[in-house]
Amino acid sequence: MKIEGLTPEEIGDEGEVTLPRRKGDDITLRLRGVPMGFDEKLDFGPPPQAPMRGFARDAKGKLLRDPDTTKPVPVRDEADAAYVKALRLRNRLSTMALVHFALGADDRVGWDAKREDCSTDAEFYGKLHAEFLAMGFAVGDYGLIVDEVLRLSNIGQDQIDKTKEAFTRAAALA
Repeated sequence: MKIEGLTPEEIGDEGEVTLPRRKGDDITLRLRGVPMGFDEKLDFGPPPQAPMRGFARDAKGKLLRDPDTTKPVPVRDEADAAYVKALRLRNRLSTMALVHFALGADDRVGWDAKREDCSTDAEFYGKLHAEFLAMGFAVGDYGLIVDEVLRLSNIGQDQIDKTKEAFTRAAALA
């Protein structure tokens, strides 16, 4: 696609987020929005799948079947501790990838971990997450950064609210 007078570099949006501090100066970070297809470049392996508890049944106890495949409809245990832990890890890594990309707009931000030193995306973004934690940022700081990145990426307020709700739930379980 071409738009007269614009280059792909000019399409993306940049902005700042200010992290308030009660003691000392606030922290201002430069961020950039995340382009379409960003998540397609990430490879964290297959998504976790909740373990099966059995198959769905109707009120008479008869197996419910998928109308397209005629296979019984599985019932999954989405409260399974191992599944929840794996899902939280995947979400943490995906969010860290988003934050890492967005902070690429700030020349003052650097990371010790290097992608070429890691064998997988999961290892790399796990190390970045550990670095982020070691800096002493609070859960709310992370939320403010993610919120601004979503705004810069032109994601609607309803989607931002859903993301914040999921993030808050995950942080409460941590």
